[in-house]
Amino acid sequence: MQTQVMGCFLGCYIPRHTDYTLYSVSFSISKIRCVLQRGDFSAWHRVRQGDELWHWYGGDALEVHTLSPEYTCQILSATQPCVIVPAGVWQAARLVPGGQWVWCGCTVSPGFTFARFDLGDRQQLT
Repeated sequence: MQTQVMGCFLGCYIPRHTDYTLYSVSFSISKIRCVLQRGDFSAWHRVRQGDELWHWYGGDALEVHTLSPEYTCQILSATQPCVIVPAGVWQAARLVPGGQWVWCGCTVSPGFTFARFDLGDRQQLT
């Protein structure tokens, strides 16, 4: 297990289901789980290698924002506990206004690698 920081998003990155090929090792699935508190967020980023599934496990609702190319915002809570962000789509997440905390996570398949991850910058996204 590796601890990763993405923007103000701190979580435990856990690669799963190893796939051994002749020349390399890759992970079929990876996941991250975390608790976001007031002021925490997942910065704008995109995962190029596969779809990302956001999970809501408990606490207050979570806003998942996407740009593909139009802007959308989906609210995760007990009534809608997951959303899929397709590969290559810019995304960010935060607590709903007034929220105290949320237990959430993400699953990526094929497994996450930093080589196929982009952290957004203002000039690139505007």
